[in-house]
Amino acid sequence: MFSEKKEPMYYLRQDSAAPDLPQKLYIEPTSLCNLNCSMCFRNGWIDEHKGHMDMDLFEKLAGEVAGLSHIEEVVFGGMGEPLYHPQICRIIRLLPRDRKISLLTNAVMLTPAMGA
Repeated sequence: MFSEKKEPMYYLRQDSAAPDLPQKLYIEPTSLCNLNCSMCFRNGWIDEHKGHMDMDLFEKLAGEVAGLSHIEEVVFGGMGEPLYHPQICRIIRLLPRDRKISLLTNAVMLTPAMGA
């Protein structure tokens, strides 16, 4: 039997000081990957659109993040490899400097120059 308990719904409002607003924003900059692992579930996708996030869309998103003070951390990850996006360093630099940035990566493409 199904429970009658309902999960609360939260809505992002810039004018809200409510403590229950999300503190993390998850962004998938690409659904593509630099590896082709045989066990990866991505191999089972059929007719799924794959590609990189458009820079115009990300620039708009970065501007909105700047106005959402409750967002403490931006996490890059998802089904693809974030470092595979050709402009990932530019994308990260567009975010406000007062936010924590996390990157879920296989690290194959990670270079010392990316840390500069």
